[in-house]
Amino acid sequence: MDIKEKDLDYFKSLKYHIEVIKNNSKLILYIPELSLFAEDENFERAHEKLESEKERYFIKMIEFGAQDEIVEPSYLSRKALKKTLRSQIPFFVKLLTISAVIVGILATIDEISSTFKYVKSASKKVSRMDIPQIPKDFTQKPHKSFLDDINVEQTVFQIVNALEKHGKVKEETKLLSSQYELLTLENVLSSNHLNNFPVELAFDSNVFTFWHSSENEAYITVSSKIPTKLQALRLTLRQDAPGLQGPDDFIVEGSHDNINWDHIYDASQLVWGQGETKSIFLEDNSSEYRYYKFHFKKWGIVKNFISISEMRLYKRKS
Repeated sequence: MDIKEKDLDYFKSLKYHIEVIKNNSKLILYIPELSLFAEDENFERAHEKLESEKERYFIKMIEFGAQDEIVEPSYLSRKALKKTLRSQIPFFVKLLTISAVIVGILATIDEISSTFKYVKSASKKVSRMDIPQIPKDFTQKPHKSFLDDINVEQTVFQIVNALEKHGKVKEETKLLSSQYELLTLENVLSSNHLNNFPVELAFDSNVFTFWHSSENEAYITVSSKIPTKLQALRLTLRQDAPGLQGPDDFIVEGSHDNINWDHIYDASQLVWGQGETKSIFLEDNSSEYRYYKFHFKKWGIVKNFISISEMRLYKRKS
């Protein structure tokens, strides 16, 4: 089904797996794929609340034109796998051709730069084009070679971007492993979290577990036995959800007594991809602190939660 055809009725018809968690006298109903939950002492009322939350979420996503970001139930992927493979054979042939093109593109920086300029120019042309009319003579096929070329170039552009990100993460990983070492932490705390997703899961060296906030603002506080200079940190987003759960704003503070805090670093309007890793180097931090606080904030209307798979803190090797 084309993404434009996926309306509210389509998404409401999907059957999501619901996890039921008992929390004291209340029941928490949770949909992992959508990171939506509702709680009540009565199961039926909790289920009604969850259905309302789900519908509101779908409406917002459709209003923003972000239907493709909605994670559908996993059974649909298995059911559609054979059909997808059969229908996408021409795509894989084209992908092999694209791969050969990429090798040439990556040969020199000049070629990559020229490809970027061409794709941007071509994209602008496409945005200004009128929708072609269907020919009266149905035996005559509309000319679409230009559009096909643009689609290929856009695909190349996306793949090159992915390769660039992968290369950057690889370089940063090499730098961190050779010149930095992990801080030894005594305690980690968070201001809030969803049940079964505590902050410890962001420090367990497992990319398939994650800390999940229960609000659109949260902070994580870490402490060490002795004052330490924080000089780099690495954040990895949740692997099984779109990048919408990455923090939009991010602030780092340090303290000697866990009461008075000094500003160290801040960033805003961050853009994340699914499972993306970002490394931040704090070379300007010249002070040693026992406590560090990391503020996270989501200011978007859709999916006001934050989920981080891994968080690593570094100092330079002595």
